[in-house]
Amino acid sequence: MAWIPRAAAAEAGATGNLGPFEGGVSRGVSANLCEALAAIIEASQAEVLDLGVSWSSNRHAPPGVPDRVIVSSDAVPVLRGAGRALRERQPDEDFELEGWVVGLSRDVAAEQGEVTIQAQVGGGWRRVRVELSGTAYKAAIEAHDAKRPVRCRGTLVKEGRGYVLKQARSFEVEPVEGGT
Repeated sequence: MAWIPRAAAAEAGATGNLGPFEGGVSRGVSANLCEALAAIIEASQAEVLDLGVSWSSNRHAPPGVPDRVIVSSDAVPVLRGAGRALRERQPDEDFELEGWVVGLSRDVAAEQGEVTIQAQVGGGWRRVRVELSGTAYKAAIEAHDAKRPVRCRGTLVKEGRGYVLKQARSFEVEPVEGGT
C-alpha cells in the first residue's frame, strides 16, 4: 500500500498521532521529505501542491507507488511536526557525548556494564544509557566516584522516551583542572 502524504497528514492532524508518518519510513518517508514538501508549499504560497511523476518507458513504477501526489497547504504544520519527530528518531552516527556518570549497572561476574550519563542532548539535559567494555566501565566507576565528567563517541539513538549511545568508543574521563 502506498504512503499518501495528504492522508497521513489528515490522520495525524485529526488524532495527534504521527504513526502514519512513522509507518511510511520503510517506504521512503523521511524527515527530509516531510520538510521539503512543507518548504515547497510555503515558498510557492500554493493552496495545493500537485506533484506528478512520469516513469521511463523501460522502467515501470513499483507496485503501489502513485504517480501523482496532492498535498494541501493546511498540511504544512503537520508535515513540519512529522519532520521534527522523524529527525529526532534518526540515529546520530558520530555523536560526542559529554557529561557525568549518574548510574552504574552490571552483572556481578561481568567485565562490561551499562552506565547512565547525564548530558546535553537535543537542547536539554538527558540521561543516556551506554554499554561499556571492562576497562571503560572501570574508568566510568572512577569518574562516578570522583564526580568527574566523561566523554565518548558513538551512535545516539532515541529509544522510547530515552536515549542510548550505541557502539560507544573513545571513552575518556576528563582530567582534573590543573592536574594530569
